[in-house]
Amino acid sequence: MTLGIECLITDDEARAANCADALDKLNRDRRKIEAGMLEQAVQHLKARLRVGLDRSSTPTGTRAWSASSPRASRTGCTCR
Repeated sequence: MTLGIECLITDDEARAANCADALDKLNRDRRKIEAGMLEQAVQHLKARLRVGLDRSSTPTGTRAWSASSPRASRTGCTCR
């Protein structure tokens, strides 16, 4: 933040250009880091979805549940 403020308030044109170049490099580096983080998140999500789909035939990876399941019978559920 200090570098950005200096870039804006300096009277030295050469110093402002150097600050602007440094800010541009920092911004490009930040974008690369963000892109890498996004790619990791997408890969993690894809892996989690694959695992979920492998465990169940439902699209969300959760087990199907119905009123006629053993769990419903134990709880006394008679709805259908």
